[in-house]
Order: sequence, then structure tokens, then C-alpha cells
Amino acid sequence: VAVTVAAEAKEAANPRPGWVLADLSTLDLDQHGIPGGFDLCVAAGNVIPLLAEGTLERTVAALTATLRPGGLLVTGFGLDHAHLPGNCPVTTLAAYDSACELVGLELLARHGTWQGTPFVDDAGYAVSVQRRVQS
Repeated sequence: VAVTVAAEAKEAANPRPGWVLADLSTLDLDQHGIPGGFDLCVAAGNVIPLLAEGTLERTVAALTATLRPGGLLVTGFGLDHAHLPGNCPVTTLAAYDSACELVGLELLARHGTWQGTPFVDDAGYAVSVQRRVQS
């Protein structure tokens, strides 16, 4: 019985994260009762190229708004059709980097894989680590 009570107390003290169903381009965690100021936001699995057309800048701004100054936005996505699902459009690194610069993110590192393989210009995949420098 003591083990069960201890497990229940631990779970109550450390609640699991909740789920928020929202459009990333208009994400506002305050509306969902979640204070911002996170150290890290990760968008893995081709989130960036799967965005609706015309929403890249708004989405990067919304994700950045979840971060404290100095917080990191880490994204990984395919850069060509061979590294993207189905008919997913290609988002160029130039367009992504431009959206990041507009909201005060600076590029800290770029890799060719999630395992940290060095990025090369003709790579089919990029993992970018950006830091929020503006408040």
C-alpha cells in the first residue's frame, strides 16, 4: 500500500504535460493557460515544410514567442523531395533562416542529421539550432 501511495503522490507532484491542439501559425500558449519562457522548443519530423503555404514567418514567430531570451528553437526537416513525405513542398534554408532572423533568432549550429553529422551544402536534411536573442 505504501508503494502505491508514494507512486500516486509522485505523479500528483509531477503532472504529465498536457496537450494543446492549435494552429502553429497562431499559437499563443497564454490562451491555454501555459506560461511561456521555455528553454527549448523542438519542431521535428518535417514540421516546417508541412506548414500551410504563407505561414512560415508567422509560425516561426509563434514558436519563438514560447521561448525565454536565450532559449533554443531546434528544427529538423528535409530539403529536397527525396527527404520529404509525398508531395510535400520544399522549404529552403534561405527562407527558413530569413524567418528566423526576422524574429530575433540567431543560428548557433546546423547539422545534417539528428545525430550531429556535419551539414554540407548539398545535404538533403538539416537540423538547425537557433537562439532567441531578443526579448
